[in-house]
Amino acid sequence: MTARFAKAGFGSRRQHGAALIIALFLIVVVAAMGVFATNTEMSNQQTSTLALTEARVEAAAYSGLEYGSYQVRTAGAACVNAWAPILLTGTPPGTQGISVQWKCNATVPAPSNATVYVLSSRAFYSNFGQPDYVQRTLRRRVNTLGTW
Repeated sequence: MTARFAKAGFGSRRQHGAALIIALFLIVVVAAMGVFATNTEMSNQQTSTLALTEARVEAAAYSGLEYGSYQVRTAGAACVNAWAPILLTGTPPGTQGISVQWKCNATVPAPSNATVYVLSSRAFYSNFGQPDYVQRTLRRRVNTLGTW
C-alpha cells in the first residue's frame, strides 16, 4: 500500500514545505489585518479628540467676546486695538492649555453719538505647526446702546 501512495505523490518530498508556506502566509495576513485595525482605531480616536478640542477652543473664543463686551460696556475698560491676554481664574476642567486674547476697535459714526466697538476674540490651543493646533477668531459689534 505504501508503494501505491508513493506513486500517487502523497507524502512525496516535494510537498513537505507547502504547509509551512501556507501557515506563514496566514500569519502575515492576520498580522496585517491587526495592524490595519489598530491604525484605524487610533485615527478615529485622534479625530474625536481634535473635534472636542475645536469645540472647547470655540467656546473659549466666545467667552472672550463676552469678556470684551463686559469690559467696554460695564467696566469702562479702555478699548485697545492690540491683542491682550485674558487671564482665566479657576481654570475649568478641559480648558488646560487654551489661551484667550481679545482686542477692541472703537469708532463713533457721524450721525449718532453712540460709540461702536468692534470686538475680536482669539482662542488657541497648542503651537502653530503642531498636529493638534486649533485656533478660532470671533468678532462682534457692540455699541453703547446695545449689541447688533
